[in-house]
Amino acid sequence: MGNLPFLVGLDSHSHILIAIMVRRFLIHVVWESMRLWILSGASIIVYLCNFMLSFVTMMFCGHLGSLELAGASIANVGIQGLAYGLMV
Repeated sequence: MGNLPFLVGLDSHSHILIAIMVRRFLIHVVWESMRLWILSGASIIVYLCNFMLSFVTMMFCGHLGSLELAGASIANVGIQGLAYGLMV
């Protein structure tokens, strides 16, 4: 009874097979993650540039005055809403 494995079909070398399967899984996870970052990197950069353009515009208009800031804010929201509406 002492020589029988706990689970049927597992022998003394089964931990090596499990380690190989885990290593292959991790290699595939890293490969897939790299591919996803390559594909999504451009959209992340475009999103950040778009946000920074709006942010700098609002800061500049805020220094000009409250009325200019309100007008720029409404125009910026309208332009962004129109652009996202056209994309959909």
